[in-house]
Amino acid sequence: GEEVFEMVDAAARVALDTRGAFAIGIPGGSVLKMLKTSDDEEPPAWTASTTVAWVNHKCVAVDDAALATSAKARASFLDAWNARRVVDVSGSSDADAEAAAYESALRDLAADGALLVDDDGYPVFDVMLVGV
Repeated sequence: GEEVFEMVDAAARVALDTRGAFAIGIPGGSVLKMLKTSDDEEPPAWTASTTVAWVNHKCVAVDDAALATSAKARASFLDAWNARRVVDVSGSSDADAEAAAYESALRDLAADGALLVDDDGYPVFDVMLVGV
């Protein structure tokens, strides 16, 4: 887990130095534990310039501490990070509506410069973590 955090930390520093912002895609599960700093440690300064998005979603209430990735992340590290932006779902059971709203939110971030885009207009993250 420590190696994952170190990789994220290094990528965040490069992104901030080169474009002034950092965007990360995060899954749920054990990866969330890897991004947590110790309780007595301040999060790195780059976290305040970070856009966080999720790489997977469940159609559950966003405050469901047992099932919702965002609720688990907030409890583990995200509240302490004080991230600039968190792209989240509304927590409805309508998967199609949630996907459309999420896509729209990512496109808006790309239009605002918070996310880079590739030649086809797809958002590009500085780091995309995927659990296994």
